[in-house]
Amino acid sequence: KNGGNKTVYNGLEYLLTRLDDTSLIPSYIAPTALPEKELSPASTPAPAVEKSEIDRAAAWFKEVEKLLENPAPTPAPHPYLVRKGLGNFSHLFKIINGKVAGKTDSYLVIPFINHENEVVFYQLIGTQETNNKRTIKRSDSADMKGCYAVIGAVSSLPTNTEYVCVAEGVATALTIYAANMSQCVVCAYNASNILHAVENLVKVHTGVNIAIFADNNHEKFEAGKTEKNTGL
Repeated sequence: KNGGNKTVYNGLEYLLTRLDDTSLIPSYIAPTALPEKELSPASTPAPAVEKSEIDRAAAWFKEVEKLLENPAPTPAPHPYLVRKGLGNFSHLFKIINGKVAGKTDSYLVIPFINHENEVVFYQLIGTQETNNKRTIKRSDSADMKGCYAVIGAVSSLPTNTEYVCVAEGVATALTIYAANMSQCVVCAYNASNILHAVENLVKVHTGVNIAIFADNNHEKFEAGKTEKNTGL
């Protein structure tokens, strides 16, 4: 404004006309150098910590052993053995009632040991007619190969064992035991483990005589349901 007169410039034109006007330029102030930050000696980065995985098998194994501290005092014939015609031999096994791995049932407990008489895993058999068997290992990395379960009221075979009968499953092994109470009988868990179980047995009982009672699954094989007679 000059005496009431108003002059309007566009932005660029105004700046060009005032380039020589130093009053528009603020005093130059040299920037003060900032003090250098004291740096600590380079430290070795901490190693990456992998997220530990929960050993579910070990947790479930502990659940079984906790329940085994208070098994059924006078177990009634277990439904699984009743269906096999072996209900009168329920007393030879421990039966637990409770939750294992999130499922509650009345379980027949079969401990499988290695050649050092250490329980490596439990086979639990529930009351249902199908899908009733569960395997609970001591840990995820437990080696089941060669383990076996002793049938009878003992946890391991006598050191003076001379004759051992080896069967694939619990029902077959118990049937052999029922037929001849004087014989030592073991269950090998499945067909592929029979020979491995025998190898472990002879480590402990040198010179022992062994008879293998294999399952003859000829019906499924002849019907084309399996590629081979697995038991034999």
